[in-house]
Amino acid sequence: MFTNRQFPRHFVETSIEVRKVDASNPSFGQMKDISVGGLAFESETEWEIGTIIDIHILAASTFSVFGKIVWCKKILARYKVGVQFMEKDEHETIPRQRMIDELCELQTHKATLYLP
Repeated sequence: MFTNRQFPRHFVETSIEVRKVDASNPSFGQMKDISVGGLAFESETEWEIGTIIDIHILAASTFSVFGKIVWCKKILARYKVGVQFMEKDEHETIPRQRMIDELCELQTHKATLYLP
């Protein structure tokens, strides 16, 4: 199947905390996939396209990045949301590729725990 993605997508499911940059109350969601360029997550909240958000990926380590909402689609009672990462800054806890590698390793480890 042809896709025009700039970066490969990694299917990693983990909890995330999301908030508008200028807001104090967080929303929680479930990350579905991630790449060096961005991520997708499911949320009960409808997000406005163009909103700048602060994302905390809640895994064995907590990773933090800024992103911009680029799409939001309602699917049944939830929303699937696409985020494009903002330029790297001092807010990021570790380089993106290392973060993705660690998340993929955790996902693989979780999967092996549930094998018969």
